[in-house]
Amino acid sequence: MAVVFVYPDQQIPRYFKESPLTQAECNEKILALFLKEFRLKFAPDLSDDKIRSTISLDQGQGSFQGCFSYTVVIRSGDIQMVAQYRKPGDRVDPLILDEAVACYGHWVPKPKFYEDAEGQLSLAPYAGASYARQSREYSFQQKLNSVHDFARFCASGCFHSKEPSLVVVQTIQDQLEIWAAWKLNDQISAVIREVCARSGILSS
Repeated sequence: MAVVFVYPDQQIPRYFKESPLTQAECNEKILALFLKEFRLKFAPDLSDDKIRSTISLDQGQGSFQGCFSYTVVIRSGDIQMVAQYRKPGDRVDPLILDEAVACYGHWVPKPKFYEDAEGQLSLAPYAGASYARQSREYSFQQKLNSVHDFARFCASGCFHSKEPSLVVVQTIQDQLEIWAAWKLNDQISAVIREVCARSGILSS
């Protein structure tokens, strides 16, 4: 199976070609959920329409969109949240997220999930702009901070390591098998094969 690379500005149109909801319908779901969850943060005498007029949805021109979700940053006053909508087949398993939090602590977002027949919506606090969104040219200090943060992230996982549940093991196995079948460049394919061989999870 060949891999099709998608540029950031193509992510949103591509995502909604296969979504049960249109982008407008998805935005309306996000706004309604935000209003429901944060209504008490606003003055009681403000109407819902007035509150809606203070809310903005930042889609980042696709720069923080992934292949398996539609992501927006919701802003209203001092409230900033990240909302993600996922199609039924791409839902995040809360059990896997809980195990990631147990190992990596504050490095893992802690969203609240809302499920319905059309998909999964999640809300999580906005943690700030990534380096990729701050600048095209990274300073020496930004590069140094990235190395330090990555080292602390890896150390956290090692320090709090634990045996994964069978659900997590199966998920990793399934994903590695999918990646192993992709026609990626030789270096990436070699790494995936090495992980498969050494992990003890896969038989290949």
